[in-house]
Amino acid sequence: NFTIGNKYIPIHNAYRVDIKVSHQKIPIDKLCLVYYGKEGKMKYYGPTSIIENTLGFELKDLGSFSVWADTVRPVIKKINIRDSMYVMYNTTITTIATDELSDVCKYNAYIDGVWHLTEYEYKEDLLTTALPEGLSPGPHVFEIEVMDDRKNKAYRKMTIFITMNKDDLLLNKKKK
Repeated sequence: NFTIGNKYIPIHNAYRVDIKVSHQKIPIDKLCLVYYGKEGKMKYYGPTSIIENTLGFELKDLGSFSVWADTVRPVIKKINIRDSMYVMYNTTITTIATDELSDVCKYNAYIDGVWHLTEYEYKEDLLTTALPEGLSPGPHVFEIEVMDDRKNKAYRKMTIFITMNKDDLLLNKKKK
């Protein structure tokens, strides 16, 4: 832990801090800086540069800081589909993915190994993937991969069954 000024002093411009890291137990690319703000709220700062064993940061706060290792992968909390579920050909798949420290910064969705556009709503931690037009009825593999700023990954894979017939959706209730 270290302190620069105090959290009640306003600053107008970012300033640079270089921190030399001496231990080798944790990979340097997993290290970050955490600022302890008002009301105990933590704020993440990723390094803007890594040169040998020195981390460089551009800071916009004064107060208490700590160097942390972010080794925890993001969490894929909710998906509006389940494995082996029947879905209509025009379904939109929604996923909630969070990261407690450095936030989600990269995400990819694949259907049968082919990348598909996914939108991310930052404030809601919501990923939205629309099934592409022309997807044939039958089984398809849906994969979602989420990565945080320190390159920790979360991954889910499931099989979905595309149908053109709404009556097939009744099969989902029998599988529960």
